[in-house]
Amino acid sequence: MGIDPLIGRIIHNRFRLEERLGVGGMGAVYRARHLFLDRIAAIKIIQPEQKSQDHFRAWFLREARAVNMINHAHIVEIYDYGETEDGLAYLVMEFLDGIPLSKLIARGPMDLRESVDIMEQVCAALARAHDMGVVHRDLKPDNIYLIEKGGRKNFVKILDFGLARVMKEGRLTEEGAVFGTPEYISPEQARGEDAGPAADLYSLGVIFYEMVTGRLPFESKDRDKLFGMHIYKQPPPPSHYIKTISPIAEGIIMKLLSKVPEERFVDAHHLLEEIKNLQRLLPQVGGEENGDFQSLPVRTSLNPQSVQIKSKIPEFAGWAIKSTIFARMVARAFPAGGVPQEIASAQNELWQLTGEAARLDGEISAEAKRLEKAEKRAADFKAQTGRKIEELSREISKLAREISRVQEELESRRRQAMDLEDEIKNLRLQIANLEKSSTPYEVLKQVYEKAGALHANFIAVKQTVHSLETKLVKDMEKNKQMEESVEFYRRELENRIGVLEREISQARENVEKKGIEGAKIRKRLVELASFLVEKLYPKEECMDLFVELEEWSKKI
Repeated sequence: MGIDPLIGRIIHNRFRLEERLGVGGMGAVYRARHLFLDRIAAIKIIQPEQKSQDHFRAWFLREARAVNMINHAHIVEIYDYGETEDGLAYLVMEFLDGIPLSKLIARGPMDLRESVDIMEQVCAALARAHDMGVVHRDLKPDNIYLIEKGGRKNFVKILDFGLARVMKEGRLTEEGAVFGTPEYISPEQARGEDAGPAADLYSLGVIFYEMVTGRLPFESKDRDKLFGMHIYKQPPPPSHYIKTISPIAEGIIMKLLSKVPEERFVDAHHLLEEIKNLQRLLPQVGGEENGDFQSLPVRTSLNPQSVQIKSKIPEFAGWAIKSTIFARMVARAFPAGGVPQEIASAQNELWQLTGEAARLDGEISAEAKRLEKAEKRAADFKAQTGRKIEELSREISKLAREISRVQEELESRRRQAMDLEDEIKNLRLQIANLEKSSTPYEVLKQVYEKAGALHANFIAVKQTVHSLETKLVKDMEKNKQMEESVEFYRRELENRIGVLEREISQARENVEKKGIEGAKIRKRLVELASFLVEKLYPKEECMDLFVELEEWSKKI
């Protein structure tokens, strides 16, 4: 593999690409460093050969908008996005130092507690994404990253929403086009149908299956055969490979792998409830019981938002010290005066630029603080609104299941009422015939009593039907109101975030302008220092000051 021509390139006058971390279907990911702030980030850049294809650019923008709105602890955060002057689309993301889930799975079946812990985090993230109207469409172990955060290993971050579908938006591709990873694709995706939230749940079922068994439910080197297996074939239950697996865990997996979307869980909130119920039945992750986990060692994640924003104050303050040392050198080298004009001019300019640098330091620091505050306001607003939407969506999920239960019971009671009504009609005919045939009183009495009991039962069932119908109307009205509230918060989020992002963009531009100005001053300071070193280094009386200068240079 040749040298990546993008290494060393500066993106949008802010980030220098330092190292390529990986390459995907649409783009490459690089570690990058902000030129003016103390930040490390990951930057995804669309492949140069694909930059002219409109649908790839649209996917990039879709991923940026979609993830930017979700704001969840277990979903990688995107801070900025745009295009370079030569048309390269880019996303600036938090930098993660960890491993993909696929590396753990490659070691064999995982401990059930560990698998469930990862599932719980992924479910929570998916629930939020689906609440915000975003379907991932390409969930797989490579897109589930595990980092260490706050002393917790296997802290989940979901990556790569490049194929994400925003439910309220139209298609970007032709109808019938199949996208996703064949081993993890849902039956409906394999058929080229629209992928809704249930498709993500199916993919998550494949991942859960693979974590606990160490193998995929369907395996084939032929893409079309894999599609056919997902559509038609039933997978062997996990207990076929792991005899000791929890029946509850197996039930969850098999339900997730249902061929019909409606037969899976109602939504990610429903699944999350079941995962948490299972989690409570298992020994807690952590402590001595966690000793047999297969987690690979990972280092702490570096989140650009959590890295303190610092201007170049230490560097420019260091130049003030250097200027003082150079002044002492000049005084020693020319104790009787008569400083050459070129040295005097360089020294004066050095002092002047050091003052300019000090002023600029304060301005960069102030702009950096404004940027940090603007980013925090946006993050806080997204988090607060996201939690409101999540709480409402959780209640909607529960209510949807209750509505389904009521509808099923209502249908059953209506059938029961119809059957009772038919029985009563038949008994009335029987009574009429018995009365005509001079039937003994005792026999007639028994038939009347049976008819009375049936009628009483019929009335009770009709009352139950009425109560269920009333409850159903109320529940559906409540559900409608909550869905309207969710939509209100989504619109509010979109509108408010637009304002906040413009504020952030302006703050970034201000930092960038000051940073460019600082870079020019820095370049000139280096030129002046080099000139003075060249002129003063031969002076024996300045040697100890050069040692002092070198020591200070190491600290800056």
